[in-house]
Formats: sequence, structure tokens, C-alpha cells
Amino acid sequence: MDFVTAQLFGFGTSLLGLIIDPVTYLYLIPSVFLGIVFGALPGLTATLAVTILTGLFGNKFPLDQALIALIGAYVGAIYGGSYPSILLNIPGTAAAAATAMDGYPLTKQGRGGEALGITTTASFIGTLFGTFACLSLSGFCYLFHKILLRLKKHCLHYLVYCFREL
Repeated sequence: MDFVTAQLFGFGTSLLGLIIDPVTYLYLIPSVFLGIVFGALPGLTATLAVTILTGLFGNKFPLDQALIALIGAYVGAIYGGSYPSILLNIPGTAAAAATAMDGYPLTKQGRGGEALGITTTASFIGTLFGTFACLSLSGFCYLFHKILLRLKKHCLHYLVYCFREL
């Protein structure tokens, strides 16, 4: 258990160091903006944004800031699909198809700004919640991994067989 707490402490200090470092935001803000542009243009997806920016950030910048920039571009592209979906009834991404059903009628009523504000707020809250959930569950996944390593080989085969049947 000391190993787990040491790993979590190291992760926390690294995360705090990235949050405090202003250079992180110099990578994050432009990449989120590029992601929003990619998401807003129909046919350009979040995957394409990450693929193109991987070539840009890949080996030219420090790894932690490059990964933050790629994640920011992905999140921005997913969010950016809501702009043409709400304003033009043309979903920029597949994830924004449902947004077109609710957002475009609001735009026709003259409440497009309200729809964009709700989309922005919901995207921000969802991103924070999803990030927190992933970070929280990563420790449980590590513990589950340690438990699985202690099982005998025939127990693992049985476990895989059970999950295959689900």
C-alpha cells in the first residue's frame, strides 16, 4: 500500500506542477482554439485534429505539455461541433447531431446565444466531471490490476471466460 500512496503523491505533485506552470497554458489555449475550429468545420473531426497536431507537437515540445495540448485540441473539437449545429443546423461532428435538434429551433426563436451558453456550460462541467472520474478510477484500476496479478492462471482464464459471456 505504500507503493500506491507514493505513486499517488508523485502524480499529485506532478499535476500541481503542471497547473502552476504558465507555459502549460501557452500550449493549452491555442490548441483548444484550434480544436474548436476543427470541430466547427464539417468533416473535420476530433480525431483528425489530434492526428494533425501530433505531427506539430510530437517531438518538438516537452511530452507533458504536448499531451495536454492534444487533449485540449480533442476536447475543443468535440465542443466546437456545437457551433454550426446550433447556428446552421449542420452538425460539425457526429456528437453534435443531438445538439442540432434542440439548438437550431432556439436559434430560429432568436435565442441562439442562450443555446451556445448552455452548450458551453454543459461541456465545461462534463469535461471537469469526466476528468475527475478518470483520475479517481485510475487508482482503483491499479489496485484491480495488482489483485489480478496475484490470481492463479486458471482463475484468470475463468474470469476472461465469464466476461466474454456478458
